Amino acid sequence: MAKVQSSIFPSELECLLNGKNLNLKSVLSKLEKDDFICDDSWLKVTGYIRRSNINRMKMIFEPIKKSFGGGKLATSYIKPLSKEELLVKIETGRMHQIRATLEYLGLSIVGDSLYLTKKGKGGIPDIIQLQSILLSLENPAGGRKTFKLY
Repeated sequence: MAKVQSSIFPSELECLLNGKNLNLKSVLSKLEKDDFICDDSWLKVTGYIRRSNINRMKMIFEPIKKSFGGGKLATSYIKPLSKEELLVKIETGRMHQIRATLEYLGLSIVGDSLYLTKKGKGGIPDIIQLQSILLSLENPAGGRKTFKLY
């Protein structure tokens, strides 16, 4: 779960929120019941993540692969609980994937000084408001192991 800030909340997320705040436990229960498959109430964001040319400590998200910058494919699903809290489900595990994707959407995680500006002049933050609240892994031998932290 990410606590976010922005001067303008992205319209793609605003339409999913529909003017109401959602309950965390009910959203997570539905996600588990649906075998962790996100429905159309989640925003799917797919693109490429690569190291920033401006600040080498940052990664940047781009919706299309550029021939000169490389980048690795990244897919995230975002569900707004409110304008201040988002659930983020990642399909891939790229470095700074959540932070770079939210920056692309015009959002920053509360406390994240590195991704607060495009140039990332804030340096390495002490604490950011991003926490894992549900981790689910498929066992190669079969079955699933889920850890709930909420």
